[in-house]
Amino acid sequence: DQDRLQLALQTGADAVVSEPGKLLDTVHAIVPDGVDVAFECAGVAASLDACIKALRKGGNLSQVGLFGKPITVDFEAILYKELVHTASFAQERTSWEIMLNILDQGKLNLEPYVSVLPLADWQKGFEQFQRKEGYKILLTP
Repeated sequence: DQDRLQLALQTGADAVVSEPGKLLDTVHAIVPDGVDVAFECAGVAASLDACIKALRKGGNLSQVGLFGKPITVDFEAILYKELVHTASFAQERTSWEIMLNILDQGKLNLEPYVSVLPLADWQKGFEQFQRKEGYKILLTP
């Protein structure tokens, strides 16, 4: 929705795309040779395909999302573009330490994305989530 796209722009995104068919045109208008790195986090075959098409030759594809079923992948495009494909189902402790350091230094502000409610207000939190009024809703004891 438009609120989420606007928040992305306000918090540092260079561009946002609301029409799926315009994603690659937008990416290539900004980075004609393709992006260096693409993260597939949705676990959707079309998202993986878009990542492959958005990458430059020799780019890095990081697969994080789970598909939950077999999918078709264009391995010829991966081969011809000489892409590096890395899959990750887990993380290392150092990943958390790096991210916490980034947050501590104020290089990334996640406050606009997180709502904190007391555990007693759990139902309110679920209602907000269903209305898409929050991004991440945390319940505290």
